[in-house]
Amino acid sequence: MKTAQDRIFYHPGSDRSRNIYACSSSDKGDVTVKNVIPKHLEAISAKLLEIGCEVEEFDDAVRVVSSKPLHHTQVTTLPYPGFPTDMQPQIAVVLGISEGTSTVTEYF
Repeated sequence: MKTAQDRIFYHPGSDRSRNIYACSSSDKGDVTVKNVIPKHLEAISAKLLEIGCEVEEFDDAVRVVSSKPLHHTQVTTLPYPGFPTDMQPQIAVVLGISEGTSTVTEYF
């Protein structure tokens, strides 16, 4: 898999932004996603920080750096502003390559 280091992606759509933002941590990347509202990504940012990524927020962009081994965590989906249900597959991929046992729970 080719890494995403030193690349900048421009995606105004929140679904695409969240996908790239979360999945960038799976390839030891350094990715900045522009044209987003960082507050809308807080639940994802919190989990990425928890598993060992570096997250930096700007006025209209977020940056995630994954340079260290990732750790396990537990994720429970919740209504906004909680962890979004449609991000379960992406976070599951990231957690699948992380150290330890993680769980992803659907709350409805």
